[in-house]
Amino acid sequence: MEEDQSVAGGYSSVVDSELGTVADTTVIGIDAHLDDPDAPERPDQYRPPTVTPATLVAIQNQLESLNKDELATIIKTRRQQLADNQSALYVSAAQLSELALTLSIAMAKSQFLNNADAVYAITQFGNAIAWSTDGPLLADSIQYKHVPRVKPTGELSYIDPFEVIANNQSVVFTDERGNKFTTDD
Repeated sequence: MEEDQSVAGGYSSVVDSELGTVADTTVIGIDAHLDDPDAPERPDQYRPPTVTPATLVAIQNQLESLNKDELATIIKTRRQQLADNQSALYVSAAQLSELALTLSIAMAKSQFLNNADAVYAITQFGNAIAWSTDGPLLADSIQYKHVPRVKPTGELSYIDPFEVIANNQSVVFTDERGNKFTTDD
């Protein structure tokens, strides 16, 4: 495995998944309307996630804040398709993996800054992906990619971006030695 030059001088984590990987060109559909918004709320039942145009606006804003304009454009296009009553969003595995990895960083940033609206939007999107797909989602080209100064918390030694955006794994920012970055730093 070749070392990424951008991480040679500091701490980095690797991206991987327990489910394996898929070819970059695999088309993946995300069902945006898993929950029926007209269904009566029952406190004893978990409600599946729903991705709305407002959810995608929040995600687009997070991507733009990280200077990921190409991914933001993809989300903007999918938002328009959703507004035009399409119930599924289709992207390639490479796009979805890059999007999930970037949103993992956005999730860590939003949690660090206590931005509950952004965390909620990312989690809704991540859960919609998890609920509407079976099997591996991680694109071959993203596996083993180094993510500088971000590390997972908990048991896993790698970052699974799909688990992060579904709020099932946490990641934190680190200093160059791998210690958790705090507001005092």
